[in-house]
This record gives sequence, C-alpha cells and structure tokens, in this order.
Amino acid sequence: MRNMNYEMTFFICHIENIIWRIRRNTPKDTVDVLSKINGSAKLSPIRFYAPGRAKRWDIGNMKIPVFENDDYRAAAALSMIEKTLEKSIFDRLASEADVLARERGLIFTKGFAAGNPATPNIACTGNVGAARSAPHWPMNAIKQNGEIDCILYINLDAPSGQLASFEVAIHEIGHALGLGDHFKDFGDGRAAAYAFWPVLSQLYQLPIGYKYS
Repeated sequence: MRNMNYEMTFFICHIENIIWRIRRNTPKDTVDVLSKINGSAKLSPIRFYAPGRAKRWDIGNMKIPVFENDDYRAAAALSMIEKTLEKSIFDRLASEADVLARERGLIFTKGFAAGNPATPNIACTGNVGAARSAPHWPMNAIKQNGEIDCILYINLDAPSGQLASFEVAIHEIGHALGLGDHFKDFGDGRAAAYAFWPVLSQLYQLPIGYKYS
C-alpha cells in the first residue's frame, strides 16, 4: 500500500520535474558541480575509478537492464528520469535473474537498505550496493574509461520496516546513475529536489570519460 510520505514527496518531485523540463534552465556551474561529485568524488564508491573524468552508464549503444521488483516508486522514478533525459534508457525485465544474466543493470529490493557502518544508530531507508544489505559497490564497477558496467542493487526500505519515500528512491537511482557525493538538492537539504534534475541531465550529455577541467 502506498504511504502518505510517498504521495506527498511524489507530488512535490513531479511538479518540480515538470517545471524544470519546461524551463530546461541549467546553471552555469553545473559542470563544476559534476567535476566535484562525479569526477573527483570524495565519499562515494565512484571515487576509486577514472579520477577527474565523467563516469556514467553507456546509454547510446544499449539500455540499462532493470528489475523493478513490482515497486511503484521504482516504476514512477525511472519514468520521470527518462522524461528528463528525453530518451528511453531502461530495459525493464521480468526478473532479477534476467538482469543477472545480462551481467549489468539495476535490481530493486525492498527491506534491505544498508546503513552506514559508521553511524549504526541512524535509520537508513535506501542505499546502492553490490547485493541486498551491502553498503558498498561491487569491485570493478566502473571501467577505466569511466563507463559504469556492473550490477547494482537499489535497496529501498529499512529492515525495521521504515519505508523509503519517493524522493529517496529518486536519490538512490541518482547515485546508481553516477552522481557520487551529495550536493544542493541531492542529500544536501532534501533527498532529491529541483537542482538535482539539471545535474543529472548534464551528466548524460557529457561523453563517458570526459575530462573535467
């Protein structure tokens, strides 16, 4: 059953996303933001790969396989992201096994969000990891050229039963798509708000491996 927190955050995100897609106003410092949080991330797992270069999925030659796990948040969030990027980039598959067979893609789970081991007392309702309940990305998740090429689990909802909001779902997908560290309107303030959209859009306009200045 959908919860009120989902309904409220979905409505807010939906309106903000529509406004941004109408305006398409990308701040001048967007590439600078990406240089810090994608190219030279300090906290995210992507910091170990292709330093100083753009890291993202290849959506030009193939779609990203996805198992939504019958999660209404995942379905709505993926559709919103495709509208933002003005391209169908997700290949929605019927099972987790289908994604595993492709050896790349995103798998949504429910009830397995892994918190930060350094802050065990803080409830976590979403994370991206190498498996259910895994706090870290898989080894060799990103190729030397900056292409994300692995299987990532997007774990929504805490094992204790606390549910992830729609904003949290958007936020975790943002991490999985290459947004490493937090920035304004992406973990700095709200989980995912207006300023998130131009940054994600700009990342997928840059070539894989683009060298930030």
